[in-house]
Amino acid sequence: MFQDALKNALAGNKDLVARADAPAPAAPESAGPALPDPAGSEWVALLPDAPAGASLGRLDQETAVALKALKRAGRNREAQALAAARDSFKKTREKAAWKAIKERWAELEYPEKLYRRAKSEAASKKHRLDIEKLLARLHTRKAPTMKLAGADALWTWLTGA
Repeated sequence: MFQDALKNALAGNKDLVARADAPAPAAPESAGPALPDPAGSEWVALLPDAPAGASLGRLDQETAVALKALKRAGRNREAQALAAARDSFKKTREKAAWKAIKERWAELEYPEKLYRRAKSEAASKKHRLDIEKLLARLHTRKAPTMKLAGADALWTWLTGA
């Protein structure tokens, strides 16, 4: 369109009207399903001075500090309640992540053997697999094409190893 307008301008045409096509709306890349948010959980409600919008790692650090302070103050029941709320939330979030991973895995038709390997790797204390990163990888544009690369390449890509 702009090339035509430029050609007309060079030819001496005075009736120039250059219009740009409306840009196509970009489809946002999905990072996967939404996992339970800690902000509304009992864990954050029990955590004194919880920072707003903090990441899970930060909330874990704040919880460790609060647990030590509560135990030093002799408030063991409150410390146990806080620890139980944290563990319950993390377990719920992990279950939701594995459910989403399983659904996406089946949708992409990845080998079931690799799914079992991922579950085993995540449970292993030696090679702890980050399931949230795995879930995010499964929702990238590259994910549907990776099943053609072979099991070893797929595993390397999924785990980032």
